[in-house]
Amino acid sequence: MRSDHDADPLLLNTPLAIVVTMLLPLTFDIAAALLVPTAAPWISTLAFAAWLAQPHPGWADGPGDIPGAGQALTSLLLWVVLPLGLGWWRQLRRDVS
Repeated sequence: MRSDHDADPLLLNTPLAIVVTMLLPLTFDIAAALLVPTAAPWISTLAFAAWLAQPHPGWADGPGDIPGAGQALTSLLLWVVLPLGLGWWRQLRRDVS
């Protein structure tokens, strides 16, 4: 029988975390562009960084490949706020030994 703590060693594995951090954004962007090209700009890992480099106040695409504010905020929520919130929640629930 599995308990809630079976995944803890996997989640706390530093080398695995480094590899996943490096490979997940790249493979996710490629897979999203191939599988859901209309949604890919909205879930891109780089949309927020690109928007910071050239801010565009419109909600959707700007001129050229500049993401709009909506795409940037979606990227920020999906790739920064959600993992931060899940990690924070996990740390609050962790047993202190």
